[in-house]
Amino acid sequence: MVQIHDLVQSEPSLTNIEVVERCFGPQCKSHVVGFGGGITTKELKGGTTSKATLWEELKTTRKEKESLQKRMDILESKYEHLENIVIRQSSSVPSIPSVVL
Repeated sequence: MVQIHDLVQSEPSLTNIEVVERCFGPQCKSHVVGFGGGITTKELKGGTTSKATLWEELKTTRKEKESLQKRMDILESKYEHLENIVIRQSSSVPSIPSVVL
């Protein structure tokens, strides 16, 4: 890393590829060389959330889903009930004959 830093400081006009080739030698297309500023192993693998914590979150989420599903069922039932009332009321209202003048 020091070698890269020194090279960039001494020759700022070099491209990243030129810096890599001077520090690590000629590169072949099937290999990747990275230096600085990249993703870390910890970031790649994800956080340190334990399996037990994930299971607890899953359990909580499932309970919440079940609760929301029950509320949805109740609302749908109430909607159907109100819809039936409106249908009955509209069919019981006598139609007014139109008056022709």
